[in-house]
Amino acid sequence: MQIFSAFGLILVVLTGLIWFSRAISLAEFVSQNGVGVVKFLQLSLLILPNLLIFLIPIALICAIIIVFNRLMVNHEITILRSCGIDKFHIITPILLSALFCVVFSYFISLFLMPYANQKIKETKNEIVGNYANALILPKVFQKIQDITIYVQNRQSDKLFGILIYQDKKNEDKLVITAKEGQIINLDDQVWLNLDYGSIQQFKNKENSSILYFDKYSFNLVDNSITTKHVLKDRERYLHQLIINDEMDARSLAKFFSEFHERLVYPMLPVILSLITLSVMFKGDFNRFGNRRNILKSVTYCVIFIATNITIFDLIEVNMGYYWLIYLNLILFSAISLFSLKN
Repeated sequence: MQIFSAFGLILVVLTGLIWFSRAISLAEFVSQNGVGVVKFLQLSLLILPNLLIFLIPIALICAIIIVFNRLMVNHEITILRSCGIDKFHIITPILLSALFCVVFSYFISLFLMPYANQKIKETKNEIVGNYANALILPKVFQKIQDITIYVQNRQSDKLFGILIYQDKKNEDKLVITAKEGQIINLDDQVWLNLDYGSIQQFKNKENSSILYFDKYSFNLVDNSITTKHVLKDRERYLHQLIINDEMDARSLAKFFSEFHERLVYPMLPVILSLITLSVMFKGDFNRFGNRRNILKSVTYCVIFIATNITIFDLIEVNMGYYWLIYLNLILFSAISLFSLKN
């Protein structure tokens, strides 16, 4: 119970601190797109699975160190050992807590995280599409995707004195001016019906053309296209990571690395718990605490995590190194168990 109480408190504090830093950038996106509080809260909740998958093992290790050190200082561990209770009986509740965290982490890794990342992408596209109409304010330069638009005046859906600049990647730049226009919403698309203006198309100062028109329809937002994007590695479920979408070798290696990350990272609570406990049980304990073993346990945990990160970086370079990640897990687990046994 002490482990769970400390774990819950630390997890809430860490999640709150990191969520706040992420929410600042999210609030900037929301404010730029004129989104209400409900959408902001929805996006805020969707980023939690990405935080929890990494914060759960950290919070658990902190809880173990705090509670275990308190038991050491109060000589409760010494009393239990004197009564003939071996180490593995003492740490069984801690390992059960770690196993619970593993199960929950797998649920996050395999289901919640890809679902949340897909929803974040869909919600952002929906925000850009649905709020495009509301975003067009008079005498304000407003950026919508790859388009910058300015209008001199607006009356409901009628626009006056229109200037549009479009800069699409790998395409010619467009500058469109019009005397007036009207916003038309059609399904997933937002169109501007422009009257009496010109279209200037150019790559550079020497290569440009201009066309004058009486009427012209411009697609301001095509949400049907923006939502049909290729799923990124973090947006895919586990089985989708092994599907070859005719991607290049670099993308394939990134997906391969993500596949193994989804399998390995949820196991961190148990591995890190074993590392911490194997160190905390060693050495001479005194009433002033166990600072040396605390520092050593934190150091070994950092080494283990840093090794994992390095191996995953190697996998993105050469997929043949994937076996190293499992060798690393086995080595640290075996050494920790051997240390506990002896």
